[in-house]
This record gives sequence, structure tokens and C-alpha cells, in this order.
Amino acid sequence: MYESDEELHRAIGRKVKSLRLHNRLTIGQLGQRCGVSKSMLSMIEAGRRTPSIRLLMRIAGSLDVPVTELLEEVEHPGAATVLRKENQTTEALSREVAVGAVKHLAEMNWSNLFIRLYQYELEDFPKPPAIFQHPGFWIVLVVKGTIDFDVGGEPRRLGPGDTICCNAEIPHSMVKVVDGPLQMIGIQAWAHERP
Repeated sequence: MYESDEELHRAIGRKVKSLRLHNRLTIGQLGQRCGVSKSMLSMIEAGRRTPSIRLLMRIAGSLDVPVTELLEEVEHPGAATVLRKENQTTEALSREVAVGAVKHLAEMNWSNLFIRLYQYELEDFPKPPAIFQHPGFWIVLVVKGTIDFDVGGEPRRLGPGDTICCNAEIPHSMVKVVDGPLQMIGIQAWAHERP
């Protein structure tokens, strides 16, 4: 499985970091949850510090996973990732965000970039629309239907085949389904924080 203790420590660190990012937690937030300093957690994620069994249990509990998941093999950054159709999740969106559903198609922790791919099927948006602002960037391809977006106070209308890419730190919102139902593919990506 692992050639050396160092390789095991790096694999555990990659897994902790991957799960932390999947849960959209900063190093500080996870550290608070499991009662460990930000610098210690940073060293664990980098594979430079070996966590005790007790600390592994606290980290796993804070990430809401069994401790065995922290010991599973982790793909190296840059390796191919496959998310099989049967493992993709679909969730109904809250009415404060949109009327419809979003399907989580894939995600990858790649080098210093975390990427998520979504499929949206939407019917309408609330009035006033939900405004989003988060790190990274956001790309949307309209597959079917027509939608009005607002990015930084500038309205944009997109139809089938149109793509929008925006700095997600600028306030943005999906304002109105002009011609529905609407189908879109979305990519959300952001850089890992520096420890």
C-alpha cells in the first residue's frame, strides 16, 4: 500500500485537505472544530507532521467521516478522477436560491485548484434574486432555455450555447428564467488557501 511512513503521512495529509475543502472549511475552521492549532493542521496536511490516533479521530469526527476514510488511498494531484453516474448526487434547491435542482457531476482537488462541475435544471428564481459572492471563478454554459444574469450590476442575457465566466468575488446573481425550463452546466473553481 505505502512504501514508507513518509508516503503514508503525505497521503493522510492529502486526504484531510481534500475532505476539508470538500466541506468548504478553512484550516482555521477545521482546527477550531477538532481543537488543534492552524499551524499543526497545516503541517499534517503537508505530510510534515504525524497525527496521533486520538487526533485522527477528532479530525474525522469534525469532517463527519469515519477515521478509516482518512487512511484510504488518495489520488495524487493531477491524476484522473472519475465520478460514476450512480454516485452523482442531485439536490433540490431552496426556494431562496431557485426553483429546480442541481446535480453534482464531479469535483477535483488538482494541484492548487479545487474544481466542481454542476448540472442545473431550473424553472424560476425568487424576487429579489439571491446574490452570490465567493472566492474563485464561476463559468456557466447554457444548454437549453434563456436566462438573465447580473454580474457586478451589469445585466447579461444568455441563450443556448452561450457561456459566461466571472470573477466570483464580484456579486453575481441569476435573475430570471426568460425561456424555460433552463438547463445549464456550471464550473466553480477556487485556489486552495496558502497555509
